[in-house]
Amino acid sequence: MDTSLDLTPAAVAPTSDQRHFGLLHRVISWVLVVLVAVLMPLSVVSVWSVRTVTDTNRYVSTMAPLIENPAVQTYLATEATDQLFKAVDVQGYFESKVFVPAIATLLTNELRTFTIKAVDGIISTPQFTTIWDAENRFTHALAIKVLSGDATSATDHAQALEVKLQALVLKAITVLAQHHVTLFNPIVQYVKAHGAGNVVIATGRQLSQAQKIFRLVNELKWLLPISTVVLAAVALLIGPHRRKVLLRLLVGSFVAMVLLAVGLRIGRGVFVAHALSDPAAAAAIWQILLRYLRDAITSMLWLLGVGIAVTWLTGPSRAATWLRASARRGAGAIGKDLKTAAGSRTATTAADTAAANLALLRAGGSIVAMVVLLVWVNSTIGTVLTLLALVAYLAGLQVLASRVAPPKAALAPAGTAAALATTPADEEAADRPEQG
Repeated sequence: MDTSLDLTPAAVAPTSDQRHFGLLHRVISWVLVVLVAVLMPLSVVSVWSVRTVTDTNRYVSTMAPLIENPAVQTYLATEATDQLFKAVDVQGYFESKVFVPAIATLLTNELRTFTIKAVDGIISTPQFTTIWDAENRFTHALAIKVLSGDATSATDHAQALEVKLQALVLKAITVLAQHHVTLFNPIVQYVKAHGAGNVVIATGRQLSQAQKIFRLVNELKWLLPISTVVLAAVALLIGPHRRKVLLRLLVGSFVAMVLLAVGLRIGRGVFVAHALSDPAAAAAIWQILLRYLRDAITSMLWLLGVGIAVTWLTGPSRAATWLRASARRGAGAIGKDLKTAAGSRTATTAADTAAANLALLRAGGSIVAMVVLLVWVNSTIGTVLTLLALVAYLAGLQVLASRVAPPKAALAPAGTAAALATTPADEEAADRPEQG
């Protein structure tokens, strides 16, 4: 009785159930790729929100550079001066002294210019930096409510992101008095008791679209990035060809991040167009407040782009095969030296192990890359270093496995060599729906 297994091509051909199961896996994998592409930008925004906006220390450090920008300094100085001139009838004061309206107007304008310069000088001092940080720390909770759309106010700028001017106005009155301008001294007690108004960083109209996104990511927080990583891992595990699935995940995420970058550019134009007064200050505020998010998007695009290139280079296309062969020939001498130094048997065993688990090692590297990108969004240097390490890791896996792993036909019995041999054309055809 012949008990040998029939391993002819006809015997190992997939059944209709297997083909249906493979098609189902491909469909689910594509759905997961699309979901990951949709969730990737939201995950980046979510991590940025949790680590930068909702954290008080990070929020204060984000707001700190605003007062170092010349356009913002001029804006703050002008707003503080307006508050002083609203509280005191400067025009009436000069008219009561000179009795000539034209001269009173000239003096009023001169004093206004002098006050703006004095306040601008105050803003440039290290002492005001401390005041500014304290104000932002104090108003952080209200800023979260504003960004979430939960703030209510009876003022004309309801639900606006604002910073109090009280400390700046009081300091301005003191400095002006030192220059013998004392007509604002009578309002000191009133300002201490009732404040001196607020400077608007962003109006409710400017924040209307951002509030919807912020409310969503603030409620989900870490659930978004965790779900993105889990869905990507599931797509890699159930996909019939993990390299292709990985390439689709990377390309989809790259396109989604490009769309997010374009959306930020469009948002900048809308934000500046809806500014209450100074467009230059509004543009500077946008650039400064979102700088960490832009850095995160840039890092993501770089890493995803390099990931796409590496994944393609490890594929079966003729160009990728030629490039890999060239790289192997160029690294041949180095490989021999390393094998000699480490011991031939040890090096071969390690290489065989890597070749046998290549798909798993690639998937692990990809998941680590996604986790690093989603969590480490505020460190461009760290992201680049991680990128280089991951690229070297994946490239080393490919070169090591391709140099040591024996051909598939050599591993199989003679009767199954033709059935188990895989060519680039076979891999490309595997993802197509069955015909017939």
